[in-house]
Amino acid sequence: MLFNTHIDVMCKKVTGTLLYINGIKDRFDIATRTLIVKSLALSLINYCSLVWGMANRTQLDRVQKLQNFASKVAIGARKYDHVTPILKQLTWLKIEDNILYDVSVLVFKILRNYFPDWLFTLQTVGETRNILTRQINDLVVPRVTTDYGNRILTVKGPRIWNELPVNVREEHTLPSFKRKLKAHILNK
Repeated sequence: MLFNTHIDVMCKKVTGTLLYINGIKDRFDIATRTLIVKSLALSLINYCSLVWGMANRTQLDRVQKLQNFASKVAIGARKYDHVTPILKQLTWLKIEDNILYDVSVLVFKILRNYFPDWLFTLQTVGETRNILTRQINDLVVPRVTTDYGNRILTVKGPRIWNELPVNVREEHTLPSFKRKLKAHILNK
C-alpha cells in the first residue's frame, strides 16, 4: 500500500498534459488557461486523493511538485517564481491541505449519517468514558506505534477532526461546513 505505481502513472499523465498546455499557453488568457489546467491536470491529481493521500511523505512531495508546476502553468509564471503566492491567488489548497480537507469532509459525512452505520463508525470520548471532560465531543483516536498506522484513515480522520475549530465542526449542512473548512485552511 505504498501507492508508488499509482503516483508514477498520475505524474506521467499530468506532466505530459502540463507540458503541452505550457507550450501553447500564449494562445489563452489566464482565466481560460486556469480552467484548462483545473480540468485536465488537477482533476487527475485530486482523483481518489482520499485513498492515495495516505502515502508516505516522499510520494506526497512528488505530487506537491506536480501541483506547483500546474499552478505556474495556469498563471503563466516563470520556472523559478515562488509558488505560495500563486496558490493563494488561485485559492488552491496545497496537496497536504487538500487531503486534510477531504478527510474532514468524510468525517463530517460519517458523523452526520451520510453513510450507513455498518460502513463507518466513529466514537466520541463521551460515548466511551463516563467522565465529563472538555474533550467529551472529540473523536477517539486509536493508539498506533508506527508511521504507517498514523496514516490510516481511522486514525488520521479523528485526529484531523479533533484539531478543527469548534465553530467549523458544529456546522450542520455540508455546503456551509465546506465553506468554513476551506476558509480555515486557507487562513492558517
